[in-house]
Amino acid sequence: ALGPALAGGTGGVSYYPAAGEQDIKVLSGQVTLSGAMLANAAGQADDILIAAGQVVITGEIPTVGYRQMIIAGQLAAPSASRDVIEPRAQVQGQAAWYRGDDPRVFFADISLGPDFFRVLDHPVSLVVLGDLTITEGVTEAMILEKITGISVFGGATAPPGLVGVLQALITDAFGAIRVGDGPGS
Repeated sequence: ALGPALAGGTGGVSYYPAAGEQDIKVLSGQVTLSGAMLANAAGQADDILIAAGQVVITGEIPTVGYRQMIIAGQLAAPSASRDVIEPRAQVQGQAAWYRGDDPRVFFADISLGPDFFRVLDHPVSLVVLGDLTITEGVTEAMILEKITGISVFGGATAPPGLVGVLQALITDAFGAIRVGDGPGS
């Protein structure tokens, strides 16, 4: 009955099986979800999670306690948990699977310079929901020592000598990887 009425709009329609005491949790905007949130310990196996916007999943994900997760927008999740998340997830948008277990997440365009790499005390993954710019003064050694992988939902720009290292470390890029065109690029 709803199909014809909804067919005239723009976007997608997702159907799910209704269950007795099922809870539907709706999240929107920029959200970071933990393993505890996805485990849904206080819920039921038939519950559904709907998230619209930019969703980043962090930490260890031993289980997903939702029957289905519908994500409309951008999803970044740990590649180590892909086999747990993917069977329950329906993504309408962009999905990236970052390496490592300690991401630094930026929900906007970001420029990273030498000081960022200097103050990191251990290697991390970068998740950028925007454009990434590596500035002059950053060296290949700095990046290789401190970054385990990069997922960027925009473009990436770096000085000429660093484009190759970005190409090697970026596991998902939804924009171009390009050479900066001047100082501070």
